[in-house]
Amino acid sequence: MGEAKRNKEAEEKGKKEQIPPNEEISLTRGEIKEIWINTQRFGNVTGAPKFLYTVNYNRQKLKPVIKALDESITPSQEYKEFQTAYGKLRREFKDDTQPTPQDGEPIIDRERLGEYQIACRKLEKKYEQPIEEWRNQLEEYKELLQGAETVVFRKIPLSKVPHSVNGDQMTLIFPMIHEDLPEDEW
Repeated sequence: MGEAKRNKEAEEKGKKEQIPPNEEISLTRGEIKEIWINTQRFGNVTGAPKFLYTVNYNRQKLKPVIKALDESITPSQEYKEFQTAYGKLRREFKDDTQPTPQDGEPIIDRERLGEYQIACRKLEKKYEQPIEEWRNQLEEYKELLQGAETVVFRKIPLSKVPHSVNGDQMTLIFPMIHEDLPEDEW
């Protein structure tokens, strides 16, 4: 439905408010990724179905960019094999007297550290090409995140943003907000 038609229907129903226009915005892919990840936090907002609908509608507009970013950072099968072999190696040389830290990476037994380092070098040598390709892929991904995309967001009237939205959340959705409050209501 066109913007003018929606505004006309809103007037006909006796509503005083105008539906805010959609707006074309240029964002970096990194900003898009951040909005995508962080707008998932709005799942606990209640009593604002139009607000949630608009946030989710805008998320759907970001989906193709996110899909392309995710595909560009997917490691090769060879690199996945390296990761598996490296994890197995770390578990093989772990210090059984130390608890595993929260990050899940086992602490290497100090008495076997030299042996572990030699095994790591052999493993890295075996997977030298996939490791180098992964490093290059990460650099390309960082550059890709800096690139710009144009997104058309459906705007959310500021007056319709739930009071439960905190400052951090407001910062995330700022590109989606339409300032509809008169100057004297600020």
